[in-house]
Amino acid sequence: MKKKELILTGVCAALALTGAVFTAVNRELFAQPDFRAAAGALSDCFLVPGVFMTGIGGISYISSRGGYDGLSYAFARFSHILMPTRENTRVPEHFYEYKQEKAKKGRAWLKHVFFTGLAALLISAVFLIVYVS
Repeated sequence: MKKKELILTGVCAALALTGAVFTAVNRELFAQPDFRAAAGALSDCFLVPGVFMTGIGGISYISSRGGYDGLSYAFARFSHILMPTRENTRVPEHFYEYKQEKAKKGRAWLKHVFFTGLAALLISAVFLIVYVS
């Protein structure tokens, strides 16, 4: 892995752990009477950041494939009609031209966020299995 990828993965993991800690405080993890109840609380602790991070990563993947280009174009055209004095922004007249310009810029997605969220969901599933069995 490159240094930048490691840093991004570390930041995502820190965000997931921060979300898990906040959920642990909310679920009163350390006040649980036994390990089984604590495993249930830990499952919730990792489920919350896992769902949010996987959802954000999934939405960014869809966006990187052009899933929201039509909506983006509609808002850009609408805002250009409402505020025509913006000189530094040019909105193409046709949607096809808009798609071509977006394709030239390149598209990236938040894979680090997505895979960190999947890891948090996996940890949550492990604690859920411990809790249920």
